[in-house]
Amino acid sequence: MKILAFGDLHDEDLAVSELVKRIRKLNPDVLVSVGDIVNYKKLTELVFDGGFGGLWVCVHGNNDNLEDIQARLKDYSQIKYLDKNKFEIGGLVFGGFGGVIGEKRRNFSKSDLKNILDGLRGVDILVSHVDPESGGGDLIMDFVKENNVKYWFYGHKHSGGGVFNQVGGVILVNASKPVFLVV
Repeated sequence: MKILAFGDLHDEDLAVSELVKRIRKLNPDVLVSVGDIVNYKKLTELVFDGGFGGLWVCVHGNNDNLEDIQARLKDYSQIKYLDKNKFEIGGLVFGGFGGVIGEKRRNFSKSDLKNILDGLRGVDILVSHVDPESGGGDLIMDFVKENNVKYWFYGHKHSGGGVFNQVGGVILVNASKPVFLVV
C-alpha cells in the first residue's frame, strides 16, 4: 500500500500546490492527513477533481474547522475521518484522533487521552495531530509500543516534518511536511 502522509498546510498556497503535484506524481493508494489543513474545501476539490482515486484518511488539527470537515465528508465518500475511531483498509487497521480545538488548553488531559487510546487498541496505524513532544506524547508512545502499533503518523510539530524514524518496533512519521511510504 502506497501512503502519502501530510499535514500542517495551514492553507498556504505554495504548500497546497506542492502537495497536489506530489499526489499526481506519486499516485498513492491512501492519503493520510494529520490535521491543520485549515481549508478542506479547497484541498478536496484540487485532489479529487484532479483525478485522485484512492482513500483519504484524516484527523483534525487544532486549527481546523470541524464544520468544514463534516461538509467534505458529505461530498466525498472517499474521505475517512478518524475521530477516536478505527477502520480497516487493505488489511491494516487505521485509528486516530485529532487535536484539541476551541479550548484554552492545547493538550488533552491524561485521563481523556487514556480513554481515547483505550478505544484504539488493535490498530496497526495510529494517526494523530498530537506529536511525541506535546502534552500526552509520552502516553501515546507507551501505547504504540505496548500495543504493537506499526506506524504512528503525527503532525502539529512543524520542525522536522517529512521524515520518519524508528523507535523500538514502531515507525514514527512526522507528516507536518509530506512523506511517502510503502507499507
